[in-house]
Amino acid sequence: MFDYPTHKDFGSGDRICYHGVTDPFMGILVAKTRTRWGRFRPWLFSGTVLNAVVLYALFSAPDLSESGMMVYFAVIYILWGTTYTMMDIPYRSMIPAVTDLPKDKGNTAQKPP
Repeated sequence: MFDYPTHKDFGSGDRICYHGVTDPFMGILVAKTRTRWGRFRPWLFSGTVLNAVVLYALFSAPDLSESGMMVYFAVIYILWGTTYTMMDIPYRSMIPAVTDLPKDKGNTAQKPP
């Protein structure tokens, strides 16, 4: 039986290319952010709230045709990836910002025994 490549391959290689662009862009935005709440907190908060909204939209899909559902889920999946990047990149960027000593950075990122 023939399976359309768009159905099974959606998100495999394209996802890597997408995050290859959005992750560095988000890192630049975080590095240039200067607010009274700091560099990370505004992105963590807004990314988390928007991600929750997108996740709700993902699991409460409207009643559409098959092609409409494909478009809907493609858009929601891209939005989910973007909002996840908005909260993940600042979160992972906090470890290097805690200290300047390489030994302390390694210890901060490790679990205690």
